[in-house]
Amino acid sequence: MKPATANDQTQASQSVEALIEKGQRSLRQSDLQAAERDIANALALDPHNAHAFNVLGFVHAACGRIDDAVSHFRAAIAINPEYPDAQANLAKMLGVLAERDRGSASLLNDLRLLTLTESANAVNGNERLVPTLINRAKNIGERLFAVMRRECIDAARVALRLRPDQLLGHINLNNYLSAFGERARLDDFTRDLRADHLGKHLFIACFPKSGSTLLKKVLCEATGFGETHFVSAYGQNEQEIYLPSLLNGARQDLVIQQHCRATGPNLHLLQAFGIRPIILVRNILDVLLSLKEFFDGGAFGDTFFPNYPLLSEEQRYALLVDDRAPWYINFFAGWQRAVANGQIDGFWLTYESLIADPRAAIEAILKFQGIEVDSTRVARALELLGRKQTETRFNKGVVGRGSAAFSGAQVEQIRRIAAYHPDVDFSLIGL
Repeated sequence: MKPATANDQTQASQSVEALIEKGQRSLRQSDLQAAERDIANALALDPHNAHAFNVLGFVHAACGRIDDAVSHFRAAIAINPEYPDAQANLAKMLGVLAERDRGSASLLNDLRLLTLTESANAVNGNERLVPTLINRAKNIGERLFAVMRRECIDAARVALRLRPDQLLGHINLNNYLSAFGERARLDDFTRDLRADHLGKHLFIACFPKSGSTLLKKVLCEATGFGETHFVSAYGQNEQEIYLPSLLNGARQDLVIQQHCRATGPNLHLLQAFGIRPIILVRNILDVLLSLKEFFDGGAFGDTFFPNYPLLSEEQRYALLVDDRAPWYINFFAGWQRAVANGQIDGFWLTYESLIADPRAAIEAILKFQGIEVDSTRVARALELLGRKQTETRFNKGVVGRGSAAFSGAQVEQIRRIAAYHPDVDFSLIGL
C-alpha cells in the first residue's frame, strides 16, 4: 500500500472541511437530512474531528433528538477539551434534558395513575368513564411524544384497549411506533384474537406485472389455501392493507396477492399478525414494458390517464418512465430497508428465478413459511405453470425484452431516480 503523502493529507483535510461547511449551509436552510448526511460523510473521512461532532450535535438538536445531540457535544469535548462552543452547547442541551425529564416525570406518573384507573374501569364495566379516559390517554401520549419519550406508545395502547376501533388512536400509535422503531402487537388492533387463533398467511407483496397472479395460483394449488385480498378497493387506489379485511381473514389459511409498498402502517399490520411477506420483483425495464403492453391492451382504465389511447408511442414510453418507474423504485427501496432494518422478515423472490426454476422457488417459499406440503401437491401445482400461461397473462414474460425497448436517456432517467436512494442496492431489479 502506498503511504499517504502530505499532499494527500491536505486534500483529505480540505474535503472534510468542505463537507462540514456544506452541512452547515444545509442546516441554515433547514435541510436537516442533507446536513446530517454531509457531516456523517465528513466524520467517515475524519472520525476525530471535533468541529464535525459539534455541528452534528446542532443538527440533532434541531431534529429534537436531544440525547443524540448531548452525545455528539460530549464527543467533541472528548476530542478537544478546550472547545468553548461545544461546552456551551452541551450545557444548554443538558438544561433542556433536565427540564424535559421534570415534565416527563409528571406525565409518567399521570400515565401510571391512568393505567390503574383504566384497569379498574375495565373490571367494573363503567362505560361512562371511557370517553374521559380515552381523551386523557391521548393527551398524555401526545405530550410524551412531544418530548420524545417512548412511553407515548403505552399511552396510545391504553386508549386503544378502552376502544380498539377509534381511528385517531390507531393514527397516533402508528406515528409513535414509527418514530421509535418499535414493532406493533396483535392486541394493538383486536381484543378478539390471540396468536394461536391466526391462520397461515402467504402474503405476496409484488411488483405489478411480475408473475404474481401465477405465483398466487400455484401456491393455492400447492397448499390448498384459499385466496383473498386485504384491500378496501381497487381502481386508482393504492393497495394498502385494510384492517377490516385482514381481521375478516385472520383465522383462515390464505394466499394474498397485493401491490403494496412497505409503508409504516402496512409493516405494523404485518408485524402484529405475524405475517412474513414474499416480496416479488422483476427487472424494472422488463416490467415497465410489460405494463405498457397491458395498458395498450385497454387496462389503462384503472389509471389516472384516461386519454392514454391518444398518446403517441413515444409519449407512452415516456409516461411509464416518468410516472410508473418511481413507484417501482420506491416499492423496492422500502421493502429492502424494512428487511435490512429488521422491521419485517421477508422472503425475496424474482420473476426471473421463479420461471427459471419454479420447483426450487415454491419449495423455498414453503420452507420459509414453515409449511409442509406433500410432494404430489407441489408437482400438481407446478403443472399450472405450463397449463395456465395464457390465462394468467404470463405468455409474454421473456426475460430481457425491456433493454431494447427504452432509450439510453430513459434508462439514465430511471437510474437518476434510483440514485435518490443511495443506501439501496438495486441490482436485483437490473439497476
